[in-house]
Amino acid sequence: CNEIICLNKPLKLSYTPDANTTYKWDIEGEQATYEILDQYDQVVDRAQINSLSTIKVKWTKNYAPASQEFVEATITLTATNTSSGCPATDQRTVKICHEELLPQVTIGQKPNTNILLITEGIKGEQLYKWGYTSTDKKTTDTTDWIPYTYWRYDYPYTDYGWKEPHTIDHTKYNYWVIVKGASDEKSYCQQTSELAGTTDVNPKEKKHRYYTVKTKTDVTSAQNIPVYIDNPELKSVHLRLISSFGVVVVQKQLPPQATIETSLPATFSSGLYMLHVQVGDEQTTVKIRIQ
Repeated sequence: CNEIICLNKPLKLSYTPDANTTYKWDIEGEQATYEILDQYDQVVDRAQINSLSTIKVKWTKNYAPASQEFVEATITLTATNTSSGCPATDQRTVKICHEELLPQVTIGQKPNTNILLITEGIKGEQLYKWGYTSTDKKTTDTTDWIPYTYWRYDYPYTDYGWKEPHTIDHTKYNYWVIVKGASDEKSYCQQTSELAGTTDVNPKEKKHRYYTVKTKTDVTSAQNIPVYIDNPELKSVHLRLISSFGVVVVQKQLPPQATIETSLPATFSSGLYMLHVQVGDEQTTVKIRIQ
């Protein structure tokens, strides 16, 4: 069956280039608009996509009536041998739904408590399903869907289906929350975010499965914002500093390196900013206060 794609969820497509072959991407489909990103999630002009061996297609709007559950789109790659002139095509058809893939949230543990809470990423009416998996993968437990007003979780929360009292133990369990829109009845567009070890609500260091980010959370406008990233899996890194109005004031793309030491300027108006760090397909945010 055709793959179901959520709005704002990039679909990654790629091929291995051959020197004796030219390539052409075609994207067809009515009632849905889209944009094309490169491998670093930067929007590219459609006239440039034939020079890219990796693209991401992100559908941004479904104009079909709500009674029509999906609209179809077809992506075609045509490869033409430059010697023979013979073309070969490969197609992929997807279904675009009305629901939006929500961004990942950031989970924090309130220090010295059994409380987990979403510290960043709350957006409108959402539903949450909290859970944990043992590090040996043998035990998994989860709540029922929790209304959007409950963006924190106090173990145990038996009103929503938690089966037993549970004390948070990062040495034995990995904790996560699944988020979906309140209108997403069939759960097409779930987004899972993990708690990365013991973390304060506003940490100077965040540890993830594949990388660690260290920075300062309070700086003056005369200073730079230092960023240190341990990146053992050599994934690409993209940094963005975002104002409280949602404006990206500065961004930086970094090549894959095991250890990254860099900085961003802080010469902006005083206030609260978000440092958004994307390493490969994973991302996190840290609050930065500029004085």
